[in-house]
Amino acid sequence: MKTNEHVGLFATFTDLYPNEDITKINIEDLIKDIPLDAIMRVMSYINLGTFFTQSSESFQEHVLRIITSNFPNKLKSKINYSQFYSKFSDNKFLYIVNTQSNIKIIEKALQVCKEGDANTISPEQELRLFEAILLANEQIQQDQIKSFNSNKEIETLEDIYFKRFLPIIVSSGDFLNLDIKSEILSQVCKGVFLLRFLDNHPKLSQILHEFLTEKGFTKWEEYLQTIFSLVFVFKPLSENFEYVQVLDFPEQEQIAFDLANKLAININIDLKTLAQNSIDHLELRKFPLYKVNNNSFYPLSINFLYNKFYDGLFWELNSVAKQFDKKLNFLSIIRKDFTEEYLLYSQLENIYNKCMTFSGLQQSNFYKSTIGKDIEKTDYYVRHTKNIYLFECKDNSLSSDAKVSQDVDKIFDFLDRPKAGVRQLATSIKELNIKPFDFDDYESKGIKSRNIVIQPILIVTDRSLKQNGINTILAKELNSQLKDVEVWNIKCKELVVINIETLILHNDYLSLDKRNLKNLIKEYHQSLKELERKLIVRNMDDLISKYPSFDYFVFRKNRNFEIPKSINKELKHILG
Repeated sequence: MKTNEHVGLFATFTDLYPNEDITKINIEDLIKDIPLDAIMRVMSYINLGTFFTQSSESFQEHVLRIITSNFPNKLKSKINYSQFYSKFSDNKFLYIVNTQSNIKIIEKALQVCKEGDANTISPEQELRLFEAILLANEQIQQDQIKSFNSNKEIETLEDIYFKRFLPIIVSSGDFLNLDIKSEILSQVCKGVFLLRFLDNHPKLSQILHEFLTEKGFTKWEEYLQTIFSLVFVFKPLSENFEYVQVLDFPEQEQIAFDLANKLAININIDLKTLAQNSIDHLELRKFPLYKVNNNSFYPLSINFLYNKFYDGLFWELNSVAKQFDKKLNFLSIIRKDFTEEYLLYSQLENIYNKCMTFSGLQQSNFYKSTIGKDIEKTDYYVRHTKNIYLFECKDNSLSSDAKVSQDVDKIFDFLDRPKAGVRQLATSIKELNIKPFDFDDYESKGIKSRNIVIQPILIVTDRSLKQNGINTILAKELNSQLKDVEVWNIKCKELVVINIETLILHNDYLSLDKRNLKNLIKEYHQSLKELERKLIVRNMDDLISKYPSFDYFVFRKNRNFEIPKSINKELKHILG
């Protein structure tokens, strides 16, 4: 089994020029005399199409046809799409263009290219830009193979996925578009919850005010509404690159125009400075637009733009907080007071509004352990008749350094962080195996311990942890933590990992009066057992299908989800 058969399926420079020594070629030399505006126009078009078509095969062919239209006929026949397609043994189509490579081209172009007319690009320059795209593909693929080979303990196909492939997928979270509707709506929903929380917080409301003032707004609803209008002002695909993204803002949209200027990289960062300093896609996340002229902008990445609803907004607010009060630990307050005690609790209380609930809002952070030490309790305890749900939330994010470097060791360190939450769940399960918690003595209410069924649930916040296989890794960790239990007085189910976005987007669907979460988890575990029993793993695709996440399972059940009732009014105002 060749390692590179399980890496990104990119068409590369070597595919086009198998006899060339790529160590003597670099992206900067290929593109340095191409007008910057021309590169931005092409890359923006490709990134826009990649986002809205989910990198479909037809779009890949479409781009290849356009970008090679002026090439000599001899070269055109050499780079025929079907020939690229047939080179891959599993009959998978190769990505000619992808967001990750395109962002790499944009980074280099901002550093070495000079501003110029976007319409003056020559056929020879178009060819070199195409070569640069293929070279970027190859460099990313080589980085992946290097990461793959850094882990020598590989024996099975499962090893290849869990120890090599999965870390690379996790590190590429900024470029993954699993579903446009859910990705954007989850960002908007979390933005509404965060800004509503800040607006009413005694310490943090001033930070929100400072941020809004700097952006030119008085209300946070106006900020979200303006970002939404920018995300969807960009035009759908056209048959060529002759189009402009944002045209002639009318007077009533002056606020949107002003915000677009504040999000344009070439307005906010001097290009000479960019040429002198290395930049990466994390810098582009701050400034996701490129200003072409007085009224026109290209989106460098729609992903980076819609992240301004929450992910990007979160870090901008953190920067404002540091300037406002250096002693204020903004991230700590957000992770504890917002994520765990406001966002998580509000979602669970809606789902379990008829159950007995317990959380840190009512109790101290510690309870006396039966096994002789004070231990931190799980974040949320819910009992519905004989069923106990233990929730632990881990608000961890993959570091910027790990994303850029694709360092497997750093990614594995990130994947290890949720295991702390698993250990907390294990401790609580062991406690309950001995006796009920003091705050819920179910035995005094006639429920025997032998009838108690515990469902441990780990809530995660980073979208990277939605990937197939994460649940399997963490479930094995919990089983390992519980191996020393000699006698079970209660029943304990397999761990389920749920991204908090699933609780938000599908909250009404998961509520007891509409769809019992218990039954969904039961169906999920049954589906995993069925896949284990029936699925014949022949290749990597089969293996990925074997370990679906609970988030994907719920999404398939409820594709036509509606705006959550808890923020229905605000979202309708923002979405228009």
